Amino acid sequence: MPRKKQFDEDEVLEKAMQLFWLKGYHGTSIQNLVDYLGINRASLYDTFGGKHQLFLETLDRYKFSNADALLESFKEMDNVLDGLKSMFMILLQESLDDEEQKGCLMVNTTTELAPHDEVSTKVVQENRQKFIRFFKSLLEEAQERGELDADKDPEDTAQYLFTLYNGMKVIAKLEKDPQVMERMLETGLSVLD
Repeated sequence: MPRKKQFDEDEVLEKAMQLFWLKGYHGTSIQNLVDYLGINRASLYDTFGGKHQLFLETLDRYKFSNADALLESFKEMDNVLDGLKSMFMILLQESLDDEEQKGCLMVNTTTELAPHDEVSTKVVQENRQKFIRFFKSLLEEAQERGELDADKDPEDTAQYLFTLYNGMKVIAKLEKDPQVMERMLETGLSVLD
């Protein structure tokens, strides 16, 4: 008769995500996971298949929670471009408030694992495409409303905004002066003017 699990998988996934986010994939050992999650090795392997599979599950969890929160923030916006600029300012503030300097788990995964890990790269690429589609749809809506010049290419601008977001998350690990970061962001967002 199989033994009943003595832990909540959802809670373990959340904790594992936080640990990978803080220490990175390579910086997190199986023993770190066992200690931090409070489960034994056998349970970890039986439930998640090992460190790599657990990591991939945490990436999926992060991907959906992160994107859903951003999508939700636009439901009440009257002006699309103001909403985009506001979203970037919120992301900047989150980066500045990040005392552990974790950054973005997807950005961290991109720099740590891609292109050496095909499966992780696929997840990161899916996340990238989701954000580019999100930005593109907002930019197209802004053009329809007359908020954004018709000569701005929504696809190119969406790619740029995704790059700006990723760059901001990396630089925020180094630069903690809010005024410097705000000026960089304002310059980056001037593409929308």
